[in-house]
Amino acid sequence: MSDLQTIRGIVPVLITPIDAAGEVDIASLRALIDYLRSFNIGGLWVLGTGGEDMSLTFRQRVTVASVVTDSCAGTIPIIMGCGFFSMQESKEFIDETSSLDFYAYHAMP
Repeated sequence: MSDLQTIRGIVPVLITPIDAAGEVDIASLRALIDYLRSFNIGGLWVLGTGGEDMSLTFRQRVTVASVVTDSCAGTIPIIMGCGFFSMQESKEFIDETSSLDFYAYHAMP
């Protein structure tokens, strides 16, 4: 995670594009990130309830986290969802993504 920084401006909830096979559409996800960043947004809210987080597998969520942090490369704050139905999976997700460059985690109870 990044050092704390001030977030200013709109922080949209990033939806997760899914292809016909039910997998994360990485090309569309990158295009969506580029499109949103073109508006000088204040950050991205990733893997929240508006981003289909609970409909994605553990691996798909790690993929989204990796693609988003890679695409943004530390240029804007990213708030990363880490809430799963089980506390164990939430902890595993945090362990697996803690080396990525983002601002903070958020968890829904």
